Amino acid sequence: MTRFADNKPVVWSTQKDLQQLTDDLNSVIKDYGMKINVQKTKLMCISRNGNCRMKILIDGQLDEQVS
Repeated sequence: MTRFADNKPVVWSTQKDLQQLTDDLNSVIKDYGMKINVQKTKLMCISRNGNCRMKILIDGQLDEQVS
């Protein structure tokens, strides 16, 4: 059986909260035999001042940030 979900946007205001949400999501989907494909997952940070860098880890791997 193949299970997958694509294009799930997640919006949060702080890096700490987004990391916690990512960790929680990753834990829950593992309970269903699924995993986050880190190579296909991208992080986009939007800021009013345009200066935005975040580091989010998924299973110890750094998620790629795109503009």
